[in-house]
Amino acid sequence: MCSNFDNVRPRPPEADVRTYTNQLLSGALGPIETVHAWPRREAWVARWDPDARDWCFDAWYWSLVPFWSETRHPKMSTFNARSETVHRAPAFRGPWREGQRCLIPLTGWYESARKLDRKGWVRVRPSTPGITFAGIWDVWTDKVTGEALHSFSMLTTAAAPSLARVHDRMPVIIGEHDRDAWLDPATTPDRARRMLHPVEDEFRLHLAESETSQ
Repeated sequence: MCSNFDNVRPRPPEADVRTYTNQLLSGALGPIETVHAWPRREAWVARWDPDARDWCFDAWYWSLVPFWSETRHPKMSTFNARSETVHRAPAFRGPWREGQRCLIPLTGWYESARKLDRKGWVRVRPSTPGITFAGIWDVWTDKVTGEALHSFSMLTTAAAPSLARVHDRMPVIIGEHDRDAWLDPATTPDRARRMLHPVEDEFRLHLAESETSQ
């Protein structure tokens, strides 16, 4: 499943981050600056800030560390979370129940080219300059130092027909009209779950020798 992507590097204003984000991803603010994201490294996410009552951006650790984990590096793989089981999987059910949802802004992502009998990667680009994936987050606290680690996981679903030849799964895409509801802590898990479905688009697929090839 998606293990690396072109993460949008935001430079939001102090106010009205929501409007800024939607304009940025639409291309209205010009070229989008990105940084390549890998699991177990920091990546930019958008979340609801209850103090500002607006969206905000944070650079958080990509591979969710459950609050109950004994270590910062659990053995299980948590950079992706299956949308079909997120509500009951031990690592994810707590954040899902508590409405700890985030958006992952990006301009494209990479899948292995093995299913096409090719070496390297397939870069998947949407029809719009930028999009957002669905994410969930948690906070783990080091019992020795008291350090708090914010981390997140990317939700996945069955692949849209146009992507099935590359992989049988795809990240969940949250469209512009659903972004507010996805981040709103008042949105119930049942309503949020209805957003977890494949999204078809005029995806552009490019073979790349490496994940950072353009």
